[in-house]
Amino acid sequence: MEINAKIKEKLNSLLEDCKRFDLALESIEITNLNGFNDPVEYDSSSTDWRTFKNRATSFFSKYKSTQKMIEFGHRFDEILMHNQAANITSETISDLIVLFNEISDYLDDEDITLDEGHVVENTNKAKHKKLLISHNSKDRDYCDAVVSLLDRIGLTEKEVICTSVTGYGIKLNEDIYDWLRTQFDNDLYVIFMLSDNYYDSPASLNEMGAAWVMQKKYTSVILPGFDIGKIQGAVNPRQMALVLENSEDELRQKLSEMRDILVDEFGLDVAKPSEARWNRAVKDFIESIYRISEKREENIKGQNKGTPVNFNEADPLLLLPPAEEVMKLGRYALILLAYASKDPQAEIEEYKDIRGHHLITNSWDFIGSDDNPRIEAIWMDALDKLIKYNYIKLAGKKDHIYKLTSKAFAVADEFIDENGIDVDMSPTECLNEENDSSGRKVGG
Repeated sequence: MEINAKIKEKLNSLLEDCKRFDLALESIEITNLNGFNDPVEYDSSSTDWRTFKNRATSFFSKYKSTQKMIEFGHRFDEILMHNQAANITSETISDLIVLFNEISDYLDDEDITLDEGHVVENTNKAKHKKLLISHNSKDRDYCDAVVSLLDRIGLTEKEVICTSVTGYGIKLNEDIYDWLRTQFDNDLYVIFMLSDNYYDSPASLNEMGAAWVMQKKYTSVILPGFDIGKIQGAVNPRQMALVLENSEDELRQKLSEMRDILVDEFGLDVAKPSEARWNRAVKDFIESIYRISEKREENIKGQNKGTPVNFNEADPLLLLPPAEEVMKLGRYALILLAYASKDPQAEIEEYKDIRGHHLITNSWDFIGSDDNPRIEAIWMDALDKLIKYNYIKLAGKKDHIYKLTSKAFAVADEFIDENGIDVDMSPTECLNEENDSSGRKVGG
């Protein structure tokens, strides 16, 4: 018999004695009809009562290694002290029954095991499986979309922790840092919502560090506008991430992979959603991400309104949209962006082969094979600026293939309209520089 079972057996025996005394008092009350208002008592000098008292006192002396058991022992002594007379009353017995039931409930706690005067933590207790969405509160709109998708998989507020989404976070009056610390004691899976906001938050970085120290499994989600090349800290930049600005087909594929991982990780009882239901869920999610991104871009444009900038002063060729950031790009980066926006795949490909260095988009090779250091330097600088200011993102690994981000199209479209750019012309003609030999038609 296990130690805790033996202790419970002793406790139950004491509780049965109390119930016998209670029945005896009821019997005395029934026969005391002539003086029913007098106190009903039981002879405390009886052998049964003295035996019970000695056994109970021994119980509390043996198991008093925790503050809680010490408190129970003090209450037992107080109950006996209230009974200084020769006989005991029903009130005394009722108090004892309540006390022993409280001790029984205490021992039933899944974390408590009494071991001959010692209390040990029950290490066999199964840890709860939880999913933490680690994020910055400024990105709560994206988090809300992720939580909705997880719900379609079968993960609810019982498993998901997201402090910025109502019903999935910390309860009233809880200390947020203490509460989060306890969550890491669970069998925790983490989704990192990576953005510039995330890396600006010490609290978010602390969560990342804790997940790394405790070796928690995780998935990285790259939010729109964040350059995957900026990943740093405890997150492995070589681990494939879910990039929300990827093409719709690629995003669907990665979301399905994440679904399968989470279904296996959490051993969900519910069946995986049918393909039709899952496709609808993914469609809703992607549309939500697009709406959030567009709304954010509109907010940024609204903040810039009223301060038009005439870039003719910086470069007489161009009249650019009213954004200080665009001014930093310069004409070559904007021309490259304009041509890339009309590429069927919205891509820029950069690579080297035996013929030389190539920078190709919309069927035009901006560097060509002339091995001209000046041309190469100009266009590689333009490419670097588009990367730096998050107008393009690296999409391929074998060769350097860059895809335009959502904000790139808005800038390119306005630049083309304002300046009458014709992407069917060569970049050289567009720039109107007689000595610039860049911009050969691929295959032409």
